[in-house]
Amino acid sequence: MSHPTQTVDVLLLPQSNLILLSALTEPLRAANRLLGESRFSTRLWSLDGQSVDTTAGFAVPVSGRFDPDQPEPLLVAASYGVERFIPALRHPLSRAMRCRPFIAAADGGVLLLAEAGLYNGYQAALHAEDVEMLGARCQAVRLSRRRWVIDRDRASARGSGSAIEMMLSLIERWADRSLAESVARLFDFVPADSIGAPRDTTRGLRDDRVARVLDAMASHLSDPLSVEQLAALINVTRRGLHDLFNRELGTSPQAAYVQCRLERARQLLVESDWPIADIAQQCGYAQGASLSRAYRAAFGESPQASRQRAARGGSAPE
Repeated sequence: MSHPTQTVDVLLLPQSNLILLSALTEPLRAANRLLGESRFSTRLWSLDGQSVDTTAGFAVPVSGRFDPDQPEPLLVAASYGVERFIPALRHPLSRAMRCRPFIAAADGGVLLLAEAGLYNGYQAALHAEDVEMLGARCQAVRLSRRRWVIDRDRASARGSGSAIEMMLSLIERWADRSLAESVARLFDFVPADSIGAPRDTTRGLRDDRVARVLDAMASHLSDPLSVEQLAALINVTRRGLHDLFNRELGTSPQAAYVQCRLERARQLLVESDWPIADIAQQCGYAQGASLSRAYRAAFGESPQASRQRAARGGSAPE
């Protein structure tokens, strides 16, 4: 039995990467192939109606100028330098919020939507490089530690890989689970039983309050919250928070927070060329020496050693 075609609009911004665009559109194309019918139709739009230059050096043709007042679901694809588009898109995206039944974004597009207020009161999965920026400016956004998240009529994904997972879950929402599983198998991407639930460190927690505290920790790395502040977020005492973490994670809130900050430091060491002192500040340490002591105690080597080994292609210590 044939089904009506679900049209999905994609707003593509300059300097997006092709991997991200493919992550948002190829799962829908694959679903059509598996069904033998056009269940999904994607339309690409740009800010000015002209072809969009991507990071690969290829210009991607589009259907025309982006119209926020259409009734179709909207996906926003953006990668680099998105800050310069915020003034021009703040009003159109606010209009889209009133007309579009569903809006999602990936990578830098999440930051754009957050700046326009579309994630106010919603969970949002933000790329690690944008967390500090967003946390300072958009207090109404509930930053999530998940790689992707669907919250009511909004969705977000940190990057290209998590965007594919988000799209698989949207196929499940717009069609059915079996189709999403078939697309996953076609891509040889993720186990079918992971569709419909993000893969993150909060999965499997019996008490959602712990996940909320972990989200708050991830949102306040450069300015760590006190244990009392974390406890107040979920209306428990300091002792009650300790008992929750010990029961759910087998560790204290303080130890979990330190681990979160150090994992972020390790990521920045590998993925950036920032000085150790700057990484220390981003992760809530006053000085590079303080970070180095904590880092060595946790990982058995100095931050400099981790960076050098990553540059040589070695694997990080557990």
